[in-house]
Amino acid sequence: SPYDGLITLDQRTSGPRSRVVGREYITIRANKNNSESIPITDWRVESRITGRSIKIPEASYLPRNGVVNIDQPIWLPPGDTAFVITGRSPIGISFRNNICAGYYTQFQSFVPSLKKQCPDPEEEILYYTEDTSIFIDNVCMDYVERIARCKVITKLPLSLSDSCRKAIVEEINYNSCIDKHKDKGDFYQDEWYLYLKREFELWRDERELIVLFDINGHVVDTLSY
Repeated sequence: SPYDGLITLDQRTSGPRSRVVGREYITIRANKNNSESIPITDWRVESRITGRSIKIPEASYLPRNGVVNIDQPIWLPPGDTAFVITGRSPIGISFRNNICAGYYTQFQSFVPSLKKQCPDPEEEILYYTEDTSIFIDNVCMDYVERIARCKVITKLPLSLSDSCRKAIVEEINYNSCIDKHKDKGDFYQDEWYLYLKREFELWRDERELIVLFDINGHVVDTLSY
């Protein structure tokens, strides 16, 4: 394949060996020295032992809560990693990681783990413009200071003012986070979570040979264990 060396299967991961469908995955990496993004949607991954075969799916570049998210073909930028996970997505879609996605970890579990790297809640609350008096409300700001990153507060104390509670609800959540930060250069992260929606494992836990084929059926890389 012309992509030999540009796209590789991670030889060290234990993901394919899992006996739990939701924890089974393979890892595809784009060489950091690549000169451009490479399209990998509809590439094929196959077990040469069992003959089981799957195609790499599309994904949502910017998932949003409460709407129908649109999948698009994946172009893997230099240095990016794609986790191709056998089971179903905890949020119902395949997606590209971003600095706000850690909010999903409050109520869902991800394998591989999704990093909690959301913006600081103290900085997020500063975007609230409806009532700026909250910024000199020590009770409010002391409470905001104690909020952990990537956490939506579902029950607020009555000791907080109405404006403070409204600001926390409106500003400290996933959708609000992406609205504020989606145009920033560090918004997108170098990981993709791609889900195959299978009900059973695809890969053997030992004595397996997995082959990655490009769109034209040429061998890109192999993984054996």
